[in-house]
Amino acid sequence: MPSIVWSLLVSKAKGRKVSSRFIARSLKKVNLLAEVRGYDEATLQERLKSAYQEYYKIKSNAKELRQTALENLAEAIAASGNMTQEKMLKALREREAKRNQARKIRYLRGKIHTGSTTMVTTQDAQGNKIELTNYPLLPITSEG
Repeated sequence: MPSIVWSLLVSKAKGRKVSSRFIARSLKKVNLLAEVRGYDEATLQERLKSAYQEYYKIKSNAKELRQTALENLAEAIAASGNMTQEKMLKALREREAKRNQARKIRYLRGKIHTGSTTMVTTQDAQGNKIELTNYPLLPITSEG
């Protein structure tokens, strides 16, 4: 989000039309003072560059950060409830895996209806790859 704020400010400094209310809301979201509006274009470019560098540094560790966040969440839920941390962590990971699978299925179904997908490769229960070319391509199951 900070990179968006800096890019808005750079655009404004270059003379482009950018909503001042949008800039104000964005500054408030990232806890920046309104004084940054007065920076010159070179300073804003430097801040934008450093914001992107920080973003890509964090993005490279996204999977590890997500797992750490899930572990911390499981610990907090387990402390307040009557469930162990291991069980809660397993439930959170399963829920996340199911959501990712549902997103992929929804994406593929959209491609099937538009006619742009002619073949889908999937795995059966034994782990063998199967190529599906008939419509409907995806068998709907209630399992995982």
